[in-house]
Amino acid sequence: MAYSILQIALATLLGYFVLVDAAIIQQTRAEAHPPKAKVQNGTYVGVHNDHYNIDYFLGILFAQPPIGILRLAPPVSLNSSFSGTRNATNLQPVCVQFQWQSTTVSMDLAFWVVLLSKSRALPILVSGTSALHFIGSSAGSQLLAYGGRNDSLFRAAIADSDGPLAFKSPSNATQLQTWESILNLTGCSTASDSMACLRGVSSANLSYAVNASRVTFMPITDGGFVETHSSAQLLNGQFVQVPLLTGTNTDEGTNFVGSPSHIGALPTIAYPNDTSFLDYIGQSITNTTASAAALAALSVLYPDIPAIGVPHSHKGRLNSTFGSQYARVATFAGDFMAHRDRRLSAQMWFKYNVPVYTYRFNQWPIGGLPDTTGTTHFTEIPLVQDHEVQDGYLAPWYPAGGEFTSMDSDFYALARLMNKAPIPPLVTFFRCYLKTP
Repeated sequence: MAYSILQIALATLLGYFVLVDAAIIQQTRAEAHPPKAKVQNGTYVGVHNDHYNIDYFLGILFAQPPIGILRLAPPVSLNSSFSGTRNATNLQPVCVQFQWQSTTVSMDLAFWVVLLSKSRALPILVSGTSALHFIGSSAGSQLLAYGGRNDSLFRAAIADSDGPLAFKSPSNATQLQTWESILNLTGCSTASDSMACLRGVSSANLSYAVNASRVTFMPITDGGFVETHSSAQLLNGQFVQVPLLTGTNTDEGTNFVGSPSHIGALPTIAYPNDTSFLDYIGQSITNTTASAAALAALSVLYPDIPAIGVPHSHKGRLNSTFGSQYARVATFAGDFMAHRDRRLSAQMWFKYNVPVYTYRFNQWPIGGLPDTTGTTHFTEIPLVQDHEVQDGYLAPWYPAGGEFTSMDSDFYALARLMNKAPIPPLVTFFRCYLKTP
């Protein structure tokens, strides 16, 4: 089957998420007439997946390689074309990134992964900067950018397990400290042009410097993209007022405390007493003049009653590996990182008469996860993707076998409802609000 550039563009507009991984790709079959996609500078050959009945195009170049003088710079458009066809049948290496352990990383990456359904008229959600008119993963900051200025980029938004309050107040000093550490470790601290210097160091050196610096790049109030605190913007209605679907998972907090090595792993930090609880929540208080009062109030709001804390899937107090105060800490962390975003966003969308829909994902049990983890951050994604094949998660980052391991037919039915219903909930939302002008 051949696709036009218009069809590929539409593939970013509506639809559902599908996890692409090497194991699933192996379930493809050789076709006498493999799928082809014609773009402006040439034609790509893809591969068909029998399980999902989807055509994959795994690596369509969309910009010049971001290496050399193009490193740490905005993407530059392609300026050449090719004759014949190029294969887009294999996944490209992973981008070099923070704390990523992989042998297949590269900085020579400017590729799209495009998936197109052959059986249903459903385009697929993908991420890409040129697709921001339609969809972009982790692009929610655009709703608050430039004081909530509406450039008509978006018609609707989905905030899934996160939101505008997840980060602490911006600190220029902290970010400058990180920047200076990277310059020192790369030997660029004395360079007259530090950016030019960083573009010239090896990728291994740059990766080491970023990891050794414990990078915590956060938003900075610059008077432009970030005008002020996101909470103030929400309260004042300074956000792009388009329909919003926002939701969180019940036990979000278990993913953010204890420093587990992967989802479902035991924590490496315990919270054995009140002091450990107060120390943890104290890190989130930036107004030092009010810290004592804030700590006292939070101690009351988060009492030492495991039955009302998270994970909701575990009954009773957790053992010493977690610490007696783990439920309090994890409950606070979930509220601080996710639930307060959902609640305040929904309240403000409602206040300013903008359509808003909210959910709380509470499915339990989930295959491969212990009750001490519960319905934590990310656990809804395999069901949204209906990832019944259960391959592709990088061990040991996620439990071996995936979430469908040993689960009954009801679990599979839930995944199909979320993904494969005649009109899945996600598609319904987009169809309601993403209409041709």
